[in-house]
Amino acid sequence: MLEFLKQPGVYEVTLILSGVLFHKAIISILGIINLYKYYQEVGNSSFTILLSTYVMILAGLDFKENYLKECGMDEVQISIAMETDKKVVEDWKDISLKSLHQFAPKIFSEINDSYNDKD
Repeated sequence: MLEFLKQPGVYEVTLILSGVLFHKAIISILGIINLYKYYQEVGNSSFTILLSTYVMILAGLDFKENYLKECGMDEVQISIAMETDKKVVEDWKDISLKSLHQFAPKIFSEINDSYNDKD
């Protein structure tokens, strides 16, 4: 085998081919790493959009409650309406978070761990 490599040009061709294969392997590994980073960013963005929406809905519910009080609606009716609305919003939040977790359990487990570490 070594005698074959000692022939003129064979050693250089072998080096070039091994370099090409090594380059392809490195590019593939880096591509997988970049794809995983992109996947994490999509997960973080989805989670951020969900939380932003939830906060805006809660602000809307506060506005609604204040508006109903200004209109002179009965306090009992306001509290019943607000409890119903808040229950619907909480159910929506739970369903949305479960859907995102089912989409990418590993990514959202990492997000959960990172938020729990900050506390």
